[in-house]
Amino acid sequence: MAIVRGGLAGILLILLSIPLWGQLFPCRWVAQEGTTTSDYVMDVSIGPDGVFAAGMTGVSGSGWNGWLSKYTLDGDFLWRIHYDEAQSDQAKRVSALPDGGCIVSGFVVLTDSDIWLERRAGDGARLWRHTLVKEGSRDAAFAQTYGGGDTFVLAGTDFVQHWSLAGTLLWSLSLPGMTFLGAAMTTAGAGIWVVGDQGDLVGLTAQGEIIWWQRLTDEGKEILWRDIALGPQETFFLGGLASDATGTSTALVWHYQPAAGIIWRAKWRGWGSAAVNRVRLSADEIILVGAYQAIFRLQTFLRILDMNGNLKGERIYTAEGNIYPFGADYQLGRTAVGGFFEQRTVLDTWELTAYGTKDGFLAVWPLPVKN
Repeated sequence: MAIVRGGLAGILLILLSIPLWGQLFPCRWVAQEGTTTSDYVMDVSIGPDGVFAAGMTGVSGSGWNGWLSKYTLDGDFLWRIHYDEAQSDQAKRVSALPDGGCIVSGFVVLTDSDIWLERRAGDGARLWRHTLVKEGSRDAAFAQTYGGGDTFVLAGTDFVQHWSLAGTLLWSLSLPGMTFLGAAMTTAGAGIWVVGDQGDLVGLTAQGEIIWWQRLTDEGKEILWRDIALGPQETFFLGGLASDATGTSTALVWHYQPAAGIIWRAKWRGWGSAAVNRVRLSADEIILVGAYQAIFRLQTFLRILDMNGNLKGERIYTAEGNIYPFGADYQLGRTAVGGFFEQRTVLDTWELTAYGTKDGFLAVWPLPVKN
C-alpha cells in the first residue's frame, strides 16, 4: 500500500465550458484516471476541503488494484492511496467527513470475497481498518452513507450495519436474499433507510429495529432501486429503474412518503433503456445522474428537476464507446460525477482519449442551476 503525493501522477485536469439549456454552463474541472489497462471511478464524495474518488485499476491475471484519490475543490491533485494486497482488491464506496477525511470501503478476494472498511484522515493517513470476513453470501458492500453526527451506515448483500466513526460496530442486521444499493440517514443517525435491487424500502431505528419494510412496484413493473435521498417532512426521493417483460428498463424517480405513498413520480427512456444511478439534493433542486442505453453504447445523463418533479434541463454525454456514471455527490454548490469511458469522449469542444480499454473520469460542475 502506498500514498502518492503532489504532481498530476498521470491525471489530466481540463477546464471545460459547456453550453447547457441555452446558457454557458461551465464545468469546473475534469480529472482523467487512466492507465494502459481498464480503470473505473466507482464512487465520489465532496468534503469541506476536497473531492474524494474511489476506484480500481485492472492488473494482469484478471485481478484489480483499488485506489483512493483526493483533489482540492478546484481540481488540484493531492494524494492517492493504492490497495494492492491481494490479486483482486477493489475500492467501491467513499464518504467524506467534516474533518477533511473519509470512510472508504471495498472488498478483497483472497480465498473468498471479504469486505474491508477503513477511515482515512485528510492527509491520507489511515486511522483504522476492519476486514469483515464473509458470512453466507455477504461478499460486497454497495451502499455507504454518512448523515452527520458520529456514525455511518454500511450495507450490501444480505446485511445492514451501523458503525461509529471511531471504528466500532454498533450493530449488524442480516436480511437474507436482499442486496442493498442505496442508504440514507436522518439527522445525526436517528433513523436509517436502505433500498434494494428488488424494489425494497426498509426503515430502521438507530438501534437496528425494523420500522418499515415494503417491496414497491411501479404500475406492476419490478423496480431496482439504486439510491435514496432524504426529502422534506419525512419524505424520500428514490431513484433507479423499472423493468418490463422484455427486459427494457425505464429511468425512475419517486418522491415518496411511507405513510402516504407516492407524492409524485417521473420516468423516462431514451432510444433504449435508461436508469437513475444517483439522486442528490440541493436546497431547491433534484440532481439525477444515470445512463441511457443508446444504439450499441451507454451514455451518461445529468438531469435536473425542481422539487415538484418538473424538468429544468438535461445534458447527455457520449463517447465513441461507452461512458457510464457509477457515483455522484452534491455539496457546497458542486456536483461531482465519476465513472468510466471508452475510446474517445467529447465534453463540448474538449476531448478525452482512453489510455487503455477503459479510463475513469471525475467531473465537477457548479450545480445547482440558477435561472
